[in-house]
Amino acid sequence: MVLTFNHTIANNVLLKMNMIYRTLLILPIAFFITHSAQAQSGIGTVRGTEILSEMPEYKEMEAKVAEVRQLYQDTLQLFQKNLDAEVQNFQNQQGVYSPEKRATEEERINQFYKNGLEYQNIHLGPNGTVAQYAAQLLQPLREKIIAAVKAVAKQKKLAVVLNEEETLYADQTIDITLDVQLYMRNAK
Repeated sequence: MVLTFNHTIANNVLLKMNMIYRTLLILPIAFFITHSAQAQSGIGTVRGTEILSEMPEYKEMEAKVAEVRQLYQDTLQLFQKNLDAEVQNFQNQQGVYSPEKRATEEERINQFYKNGLEYQNIHLGPNGTVAQYAAQLLQPLREKIIAAVKAVAKQKKLAVVLNEEETLYADQTIDITLDVQLYMRNAK
């Protein structure tokens, strides 16, 4: 039993050492590939959120989404008000109810509450009606940004442009955000 345990430990150590050696061999290769690709084809980054937030159309889109969201929130507040009234009515009359009637009323109120949560999730949840509406309005803006990024990338002979917000590290010298914003302003 002890021999098997030590043999397993030895195998694990060898496997880890092999992984470390492979990593040490791959890192310099990846470094040279990255630098030669950058020198030959060019890499750029953009701050996509910043570009989007400065678009006048985005502010209009936000206002439309806020209006729709408010409609659903108003309905939900009315729903909550009705639920509170139902609970208050139940509490006031629960002494009069028979055990069966009390159980029926509790179930009805619980179902009313569940319906409210479902409504909230369907319309205001992360994949709800408001989120889908926002995504629908955002799509043309996204396409406009992508077209501008492509145009600037071609001008600067960049083969790859990454969204800086999703990149662990990027040197600021390859940031083309301002160029894209200027291109979009001049394209109007």
